[in-house]
Amino acid sequence: MTDLIKLYTDEQDKLKKYQEKDPGLVTPQRNFSYQEILSYIGINVDFGFLPQGYLNFYHQDFIVEEVDSKGEAITIEPGSLDLVTAKPGDKTLYAQMVKVGLSTLEARENLAQALGVPVKQINYGGIKDKVAITSQQISLRGINPEKGEEIVKGLKVSGLYLKNLSWGKGIIEKGKIRGNRFIITVRTPSTLGQGWLDQALDRVKDGFNNFYYLQRFGSPRLLSHTLGKLILQQEYEAVVKTFLTSTGVQDVPLLSRIREQAVNDFGNWQKLEELFSELPYTFRLELGLIRYLAKKPDDYLGALKSIEDQTTLWVYAYASYLFNLHLSSSVTKGETLVAELPLLLNPQHTAIKTYAQKLSEDNILDLKKSAQAFFGRDVLHQKNVCLTKVPVKVINTKIIEKGVVIAFELPVGAYATTFLTHLFSLYRGLPIPEWLDKTKHDGKKILNLGSVAPVEEVLGEYIFSQDKGQ
Repeated sequence: MTDLIKLYTDEQDKLKKYQEKDPGLVTPQRNFSYQEILSYIGINVDFGFLPQGYLNFYHQDFIVEEVDSKGEAITIEPGSLDLVTAKPGDKTLYAQMVKVGLSTLEARENLAQALGVPVKQINYGGIKDKVAITSQQISLRGINPEKGEEIVKGLKVSGLYLKNLSWGKGIIEKGKIRGNRFIITVRTPSTLGQGWLDQALDRVKDGFNNFYYLQRFGSPRLLSHTLGKLILQQEYEAVVKTFLTSTGVQDVPLLSRIREQAVNDFGNWQKLEELFSELPYTFRLELGLIRYLAKKPDDYLGALKSIEDQTTLWVYAYASYLFNLHLSSSVTKGETLVAELPLLLNPQHTAIKTYAQKLSEDNILDLKKSAQAFFGRDVLHQKNVCLTKVPVKVINTKIIEKGVVIAFELPVGAYATTFLTHLFSLYRGLPIPEWLDKTKHDGKKILNLGSVAPVEEVLGEYIFSQDKGQ
């Protein structure tokens, strides 16, 4: 299994050479307005005038600290690696994981490789952002209690560290956390006034509309819901072809060029592997599908199931798209919102007219049968519901020069970017706006909530800014 951080940094060196030769080749082409992009993912609500806000210039601009079931935040600062001796029957090692530049799934994969345990023996309560510094509780099975402390203290995994270890029973279950605390630095074209901030926060004091935001749909291409729809249409070859060849809403010209060539070579798996190996980190999922199909040509269903963590998210994205459409319609019409709505993978989805109409338009006539054909089991479950409005607990805020630092807490399943969408016209990624102030800020220190400095001492080599190849 390849070290994803090394794969990433090696690829960045290659991209820098492309950038020196032709900067436009690695600069995303944005051909849609912010509102058009929101509409593409089903958000059809007029938010009125909002100031521009740039996210994630530095990893430390976006800090996520998991809040456990007791209401305590798991901080990003390093902690103890001392481990109390396991009691009889203790088979689970609990730890707090701090990571940067990795999604939770990628960090889990790297950690499993380093520990020599199956990836499924590492469990977590929620998936945390990639372009961020995040902390969360995890559980590990398959670690020898007699050598657990020795194993963990000698552990070296790129882009993450563990702390505050303990032995126990059971595992961390998905969703069994209270929520997340966010400390976010939003960069703005000019320095905003306190009056604006007070009014903006007053608008959401009773909660905000709980739309699914861009990260749910696979930014920058925003294809996830389209791929999920194709899965439920049982068009498995079309899923693979779309994933490999479509540029989606927006893409980098270099990547678009590779995908356009892939249209001509589709089905010639050897050629496609050579083509996508040009950028093995960016195209790691594509290469996984291609290598599977090289061994089992035409087994498109099997290829998709070989990356089931990802393809499951595509189906969820389609469900999220339908939820956004319905919530947008209700908000626009001024309807009284129910507290929560069933999602598409809930048996009660048939009660939502928007879902029924869109399923019919998309020729998904038997959702349960379509889902079972892909997953091999019934995935419709009563727990698949989503709040229509989400309460937000604002902890502290401070206006800085050309920016705002804000700390807030959200319940499990709610997205920080959805909250911020109600305050700013959000922007992230390349190209970097000319107005952006690149001053590095320690949001935790500014708000008296700790400091990023100790994390930088441990993970500094993995912390990048957007204009350094992020």
